[in-house]
Amino acid sequence: MVRIKKVKDVKKYSDGRRKSLANEFNLKKIVTFPNPGANGIVAHRNIEFETKCEHHGVAILGTAYIAYIPNKKELPGLSYIERIVESYLNPTTEITQEVVTEKIAGFIEDKLQPIGLVVITDMQHGCMTTRGIKQRNVSVAYAAIRGVMINEGPRNEAYRL
Repeated sequence: MVRIKKVKDVKKYSDGRRKSLANEFNLKKIVTFPNPGANGIVAHRNIEFETKCEHHGVAILGTAYIAYIPNKKELPGLSYIERIVESYLNPTTEITQEVVTEKIAGFIEDKLQPIGLVVITDMQHGCMTTRGIKQRNVSVAYAAIRGVMINEGPRNEAYRL
């Protein structure tokens, strides 16, 4: 009976609209534009997503926040950051928050080579809100930090955005 329920849950979350990360990004050219001299922090806020808990198979709802200092050569197209998040955090994937946040940061670092990068995920885990401890308003935040953002000044500036 439990197994049937899990199969139904998988079908509910697996709507077939998502492509794999390899198909979505590795086989396409990354759309970038020449950097006209921008050296400030670019912040993408409130990127909403829904995924599943790797351990319990229940829904995780969350938002991602990505701030980076672009390299001197190029800037990515505006929706590129959201597409990366969507590829890693979608209803068909089961994740551990810390691992997936680090993977997103690693992917962005590898492809865009920013001078500094902060990736924050803030998630409401269904395993904590609807079962177990049943804390309705609890969320867990995790930050992956790279480059000059490791330094307190730039990191604090990114957090204020």
